[in-house]
Amino acid sequence: MPTLVIPSSSKDAQINSQHPTTNYGSLDNMGVGRYDNFSTLRALIQFDITSIPEGVSITSAVMTLNVVSIYNSSIIDVVTPYRVMQDWNEYTVNWVNGPTIDNNTFGGSVNLFSIGAYSWDVTNLVKGWYTGLYPNYGVMLRSLETRNFEAKIIATREYADISKRPSLTITYEATNLFSLYGRLKHSDTQTVVTSDSYAGGNVYNTSEMSMYTFFIKNNGMNPAKVKLQISPDGQNWLDGSESVVVLSGEMKALVPYIYAHYSRLSYKSLNNGEQTNITIWYQSHV
Repeated sequence: MPTLVIPSSSKDAQINSQHPTTNYGSLDNMGVGRYDNFSTLRALIQFDITSIPEGVSITSAVMTLNVVSIYNSSIIDVVTPYRVMQDWNEYTVNWVNGPTIDNNTFGGSVNLFSIGAYSWDVTNLVKGWYTGLYPNYGVMLRSLETRNFEAKIIATREYADISKRPSLTITYEATNLFSLYGRLKHSDTQTVVTSDSYAGGNVYNTSEMSMYTFFIKNNGMNPAKVKLQISPDGQNWLDGSESVVVLSGEMKALVPYIYAHYSRLSYKSLNNGEQTNITIWYQSHV
């Protein structure tokens, strides 16, 4: 399968609780973990993934970082990359204005203990950015932040030795193996009225579809809240996306990032007692 290596982050920066208004974006290193009772370090990293070809299926994504300095090799620093939910500026970000993170969407955790290269599985994050499930604002590296001197120092994109800068390796496979002519396509539309509780829309067998999308148009005056749900049997359902607010007159699209046999769109009123009328389109192809 083809492999794409993104040799450096597009931006990265450290934030420091002891110096909450100081920016460290131009440094050639960034710390992650608790240093002492007064100082906790976190790191922000973003990669430009626009070089991934269109119409492919990502099979793996691995982020590699290099620890270049440590405070105490006997204390393990357990570091996890969390999805960042807001944009940030490399040269103005600090502890006070730093972006929020999604505590429920993260990559694999890695134990840092000595100088050297370490790799994190971030496949689910890169898939979400690539499919448009959520914007690519990068990740925040956080440790358990429970022990003094656990912090480890990581090379940034400004580091002199380019081989030690943050990198992202993506493996993918082509999904456009069929001619567009004659490919099985399916399209369906339904119009519903929201209520105060989530209701499930039409259920679709997506087991043989390589790609499908739900489009949602709010035709009414009040905002609605929608989310994609997936199921292995058409009876037991899990959320396949984050909840999205659709304002009056607005149209949005939801695309899954986890394979499932069955899919549906679930919807409700954003505010209790404020019903609205929405149209749901389901479109798919092999």
